[in-house]
Amino acid sequence: MVEVEKEKRYQINNDILDNILRLSIELKKKTRVLDITCGKEGFNSLEKFGYICRIRKKQNDVAMEIKKRVEDGSFIESKVKINSIKDGIDFFSLLSMEPYLVIDRIREFREYKGLKIYIDDIDLLGLFVEIEYQDIPNAKELIDEFKGKVGINSRVMPLYGDIFKERIEKDKLFKEHFECKLKELLNKK
Repeated sequence: MVEVEKEKRYQINNDILDNILRLSIELKKKTRVLDITCGKEGFNSLEKFGYICRIRKKQNDVAMEIKKRVEDGSFIESKVKINSIKDGIDFFSLLSMEPYLVIDRIREFREYKGLKIYIDDIDLLGLFVEIEYQDIPNAKELIDEFKGKVGINSRVMPLYGDIFKERIEKDKLFKEHFECKLKELLNKK
């Protein structure tokens, strides 16, 4: 399955979270989502090659996914179901792609006037909201309306991988926690 993904992400606090919960409609219950991203050039893989490869586990479903950046900054995403995280890591390893990023989060799926709202509580990073808006003609106005109603007035955040990369480069203690988490999760695969 191939789909286009256009999104904006913002770091939020508990007050904004409460507003989002009040103004949006729950589509799915909270679920743990685990992403393990693999690449030949680690955190530089997206910049160098224009795509990322990851293994995503949601509840009992596991898939290998490829996200390719297109000219407008959005992504084309394709995925294939697999049996286990280990199968995905082994497959990408055959292509000389090694795990370099783990994003472990509790994700809640919501909706606001056609916008997909993903609330992410990310281990090591905190609370974020992703607003997906593909195929919505008045997306900019709806996003602005939503942000105004819930109290988001911060800048758009980069991809989670870029946030992790920046924190790892600037904070030695964060880097140690991150590397420990990566090693722990890979040993459980």
